[in-house]
Amino acid sequence: MIGRVAGAPLLIGSTWPIVAAVVALVFVPTVVAGIPGNPAAIAVGSVFFIVVLFVSVLAHELTHAFVARARGHYVYWTVITGLRGMIRYDSTEITPRSFVLIAAAGPATNVVFALACWYASHTAGAITSSTPTVTAMAVLLLSVGTIINTFLALFNLFPSLAMDGGAILEGLIWRVSGDRAKGKVVAARVGRIFAVVMVASALGLYLLGDSRVSSATLVLAVLLGWYLFNGATSALAAQQSQRPIDWLDLGALMRPAVGVNEFVTIADVAATMERARVGYVVVTDIGDTAIGYIDAAVVASVPLSEQAGTGCPAVLTQLRAAPAVSRDAVGHDVIAQVAVGLEFSSILVVRAAPILGYSRGVGAPVGLLWESDVLARFNAT
Repeated sequence: MIGRVAGAPLLIGSTWPIVAAVVALVFVPTVVAGIPGNPAAIAVGSVFFIVVLFVSVLAHELTHAFVARARGHYVYWTVITGLRGMIRYDSTEITPRSFVLIAAAGPATNVVFALACWYASHTAGAITSSTPTVTAMAVLLLSVGTIINTFLALFNLFPSLAMDGGAILEGLIWRVSGDRAKGKVVAARVGRIFAVVMVASALGLYLLGDSRVSSATLVLAVLLGWYLFNGATSALAAQQSQRPIDWLDLGALMRPAVGVNEFVTIADVAATMERARVGYVVVTDIGDTAIGYIDAAVVASVPLSEQAGTGCPAVLTQLRAAPAVSRDAVGHDVIAQVAVGLEFSSILVVRAAPILGYSRGVGAPVGLLWESDVLARFNAT
């Protein structure tokens, strides 16, 4: 976690450094062509590509979060992973209008950024230094901002349920028909058709020798098509099997726990466990971020004579920063939250619904969820 935005934790996925490195390598030739013979400028320009991509994705996701908050929905977390990000918000009482507005907010932000960069790139020569290298770099970097944000806007507007465009389509159909399930099914089917048409079109143009479709473009189209088709198919299958999975409840998966702050002693932990009749406590820091857990076996291993003088940090098992799972989640919502959380850690904290006045509105820890327990549960079904 690198901070809190819109009242929710902001996390960076482990894949981001890999994506940043790939982006830098891919765009180095572009920088070299735009600023030849200047190694320092080339290095700065390549790093700027990474910065622009990160800021553009971050702005996209934060706009989703701010609009969700403005529409009255609590935001649990915001995650940046690779070329995309995601937010998790409480959609219990959401309306079709709010659903569409939240989904459209991200691409709209990238459109605004792209237009701003495009306009600035056409005026950069008049406002920058007279040094040719500085002017060339300014124009190049603003052009990069235009390209990246245009790509992000179009990419996220693809009509597939894995993307914002699919969510917008789902919300519009939901608004017209009054049936959200129908909106999800139609959006999933449209997404699959779009993916097939996109790949077929790229393949056809490539075989016809169209210069606009290179081998790299064809590979990219196939990968995107596979991603969109797979996402739409998964969403359709999930919707069609919604009824049995609706019974899936976190109570059957998590191990009950209570939260304690990092400044208490093991004696306090033992008393808390006994009082709450649980086998685990989640240890949080002053900002209410979960930093570790302690189980009953560890507490029992500390001699009674030493428990009052031993602090939590001495015996806790550290937890990696990861999005918490909401205790109120059921069915596919459980699957979605757990799937995202497990990208960061094999042990997740389960929190109660937001409680006004409790640590900036974040619900108290009520359990721990092990990846092994989740896998065992699904292997048994």
